[in-house]
Amino acid sequence: MVYQWLYQSVVGSLYLTVENDSLTRLDYTPPKDWNKKKQSAQLDQTKQPLFQAINEWLDRYFEGKQSQVEVQLAPKGTPFQQEVWKIIQEIPYGETMTYGEIAHRMAKRMGKEKMSAQAVGGAVGKNPLSIIIPCHRVIGKSGNITGYGGGIKRKLILLALEQVAPETYHVPENQKEASKFVNQSISL
Repeated sequence: MVYQWLYQSVVGSLYLTVENDSLTRLDYTPPKDWNKKKQSAQLDQTKQPLFQAINEWLDRYFEGKQSQVEVQLAPKGTPFQQEVWKIIQEIPYGETMTYGEIAHRMAKRMGKEKMSAQAVGGAVGKNPLSIIIPCHRVIGKSGNITGYGGGIKRKLILLALEQVAPETYHVPENQKEASKFVNQSISL
């Protein structure tokens, strides 16, 4: 059975999906079948403790507190994507890593000499557990803020929330969505 939940945050609505007692999705957009399955989540009280644990973790996160996720995660993806997501989960709270650094780690894990940063970018873009698998901590070469499924503004807000040093990244001028946030403080 699939259960869904809506969480309201400082970065907008977050849509959560649980399957077989594991969190499989946390995203900024609702799944296509949201209205149908949303009702089942509200009616099945046996899932309340799981959703309560997820809500509590998200509450702590948005209060600027880092904590370990204490629910079973089951993101759906290819073996390659799964490995990239494991590396992303290794990025410490309040820090960033470039696509190239992730590609280097992936190459080592796969016993290869090198790996394409673009291939890694593709896997990062398929991350079904935004925030929990912190792909907002992944930045481009030379610290460029690059695309984010939730939008550049949300990425900047999450980096600010985690108090990532602003001098470690920058928004390229060609990022239309983010250009209005350059040289402005991000308020939560």
